[in-house]
Amino acid sequence: MINKTPDRSELIELEKKLEGIRKQKAAAHQAATRSLFRESESAHLLSLYEELARTEIELLEEIREASKKIIFHMD
Repeated sequence: MINKTPDRSELIELEKKLEGIRKQKAAAHQAATRSLFRESESAHLLSLYEELARTEIELLEEIREASKKIIFHMD
């Protein structure tokens, strides 16, 4: 089995995705707090916020795993 050298560009790409998700999450939260008087819109935005938060956690896990591969490969 051939071991592929961990690619730092993968880690950089994951971090860019994470930054994008965090921006979307902040925008959804801000929009939800502005529209609290419109219950249906607020519920949708909060649902979107929750989905973005889950995606953020998944990306953090991917970044952690990619970082481990890079660190362990450097030894």
